[in-house]
Amino acid sequence: MSILARASGHTTDPAARCKPGWRTATVVLSAIVLAGLLPVLEVNDSHLFNPEWPAHARFHEAWQLLTNAALALVALWLAMVRGHERLAAGLSLVVVGALVVAWGISGIYGGEIARPGGDGPQVLGLGLPAMIMSILAIALLAAVWPGARARMRQ
Repeated sequence: MSILARASGHTTDPAARCKPGWRTATVVLSAIVLAGLLPVLEVNDSHLFNPEWPAHARFHEAWQLLTNAALALVALWLAMVRGHERLAAGLSLVVVGALVVAWGISGIYGGEIARPGGDGPQVLGLGLPAMIMSILAIALLAAVWPGARARMRQ
């Protein structure tokens, strides 16, 4: 196996490709969140169809949902069909990590991760959306980290 193939988490062994590992599980989870859960939560009157939002903001919401879902599905294909688990996890991390960073700097631009008018459930002082996305970002970061496979086996 080449150094590049090992670094990307890719395997040329067809039998190994049929056995998705924990990295693929993180990609599957992120695809469920990005391509399934977020559209369900945001295609409604509080987000995409919010009459108080300017048309341009609604356009950006639609663009963001479609882009995130498409990237999640590409990552899923990379992990499950092509066997590129680390690359797929990295692609998923770009999307999930960007959300976490946007939440982290939201004070700069006046943004909020919670829905308008609702704080929602709290876990350890964090809103549930922030908690879920932070845990997912940490799992994806572990999946792309060099040598994570060896540490996970110990």
